[in-house]
Amino acid sequence: MAGIIAETTLPSPSVVQSTDKITRITGGTQVGGNLFHSLREFSVSFNGTILEVVPSVTNVFLRVTGLEVSTIEGQIALRQPDGSISPANFFLINANEVIFGSRASFLLNGSLITTTAASIYFEDGFQFGPSTPEVAELTDSSPVALQFENNPRKIINLAFQQVQDDGKPVLDALGDPIYGLNGAAGQTLALVGGDIVIAAETPEVPGGRLTAVAGRIEVGSVVSADWVSLTPTKTGWVLGYEKVQQFGTIQLADGAVINSSGGGAVQVQGREVALTDLAQIYSTAGEGQLGETLQVIASASITVSGGFSSIRTETEGPNPAGHVEISAERVAILDGGRIGSVTLAQGSGGDVRVKANSVTVSGTAIIEGQRFSSLLYVLSLSTGAPGKLIIETTTPPDVSEGGEIITGENFQNF
Repeated sequence: MAGIIAETTLPSPSVVQSTDKITRITGGTQVGGNLFHSLREFSVSFNGTILEVVPSVTNVFLRVTGLEVSTIEGQIALRQPDGSISPANFFLINANEVIFGSRASFLLNGSLITTTAASIYFEDGFQFGPSTPEVAELTDSSPVALQFENNPRKIINLAFQQVQDDGKPVLDALGDPIYGLNGAAGQTLALVGGDIVIAAETPEVPGGRLTAVAGRIEVGSVVSADWVSLTPTKTGWVLGYEKVQQFGTIQLADGAVINSSGGGAVQVQGREVALTDLAQIYSTAGEGQLGETLQVIASASITVSGGFSSIRTETEGPNPAGHVEISAERVAILDGGRIGSVTLAQGSGGDVRVKANSVTVSGTAIIEGQRFSSLLYVLSLSTGAPGKLIIETTTPPDVSEGGEIITGENFQNF
C-alpha cells in the first residue's frame, strides 16, 4: 500500500511527519475558513493519520495529485492543536479511486465528502482538484459543485469495525456505538464517484457501513463529464444531480448498511441500484426526532433481493417515520427483499411512493426454517397509523410466487 507523500504545488505545502505509531499532517495553505492540502499520494495505514486543523478552519480540502489509489485502512482524525476533534468539514478528492478498508473510520465533527471528481468548483469560479494542480492563489469562497470528467473511478467502502477514540468506543447522538464510515451527528456523509460498491472485505465479516445519525447520507454514481451541485443546509450539504447525463452502478451487498437514524435523510442516485444479501438502507425516527425522506433514484433499475435486504423507514416513538421515495424505470423486490415503512410505536408510519414503468414483487426467502415474503408495504405494528402507499406505474405491478403488497396493521411474519 502506498503511503502519504507531500508535494509543493501550494503556496504553503502540506507537511507530513510519520512515526511508528501515527502519521501527522500539518501545514497546508489557509485562506479565510478554507484549509487546502495537496499530496502526491494519500493512503492511510492501520496506525491512522491525524490532520491538524486550527479552530478558524471551516472546510478542509485534501486533493491527491499523483496516480495512486487512496487506500484507507485506519482512522483519519481531524484534531485541533489542543487534541480536541475539529468541527471542520472534510473533502477528500482523489480522481484515481478511493478504497476504505474494513478498519477505516473518521473522527470529525463536521461533514465528510469523499469524491473521485476531477475538481471542486467554488462560488467565485475557482477550481481545486487533481485536474488543476498548479495554483497561484487559493480562495476563501464556498464550494458549490463537484466537476467530473468522463468515466470517473469507483469508490469502495468495506469499513465495518467499531469507531474508537483513544481506545474508547465513539457513541452517536442516540448513545449507540458507531460502526464503519461516519459523518458527525447532524452532518453529511457523502460518497460521490463513478461506480460505488459497499460490501464485505471477506465472506467472514459484515459488509461496509455508512452512518450519519440525525444527519444526511448522500451516495451518488456519475459516469459522465458533468457537475454535481453542493447546496449548504442545516445538516451539511444537499447534492444535486440535475446536470448529470449518465449515472453509474451502486451496489450494496454482504449485509452492507446505510443508516441515517435519529431523523436523518438519505439520497441515493445512480443508473442501477442493487441491494443483495441482507443489505439495508434505513432510517429510524425515535424520541424527539422527525423522520426525514429516504430517496433512492435510478435512471434504469432498483433491485432489492434476498431475505431481509431492504429499503425502509420506521418510527419507534411519537414522531412520524420518514417518507420513502423510489423512482426508476424498473423496480424489482425479489426473494424476500422489502421496501416500505412501518410504525412500531404511536408515531405514524411514512408514506411510500414508487414511480416506475414496471414494478415486480416476487418470491420468498427461507431464514432459519421460516418463510418470508418479498414485500412492498406500509404497516402499523403498534398504535400509530400506517402511511400511504402510492404506486405510479404504466402497467399493473407483477406480484407473484409469494410476493405481497401490504397496507394496514398487524401483518404476521414481518
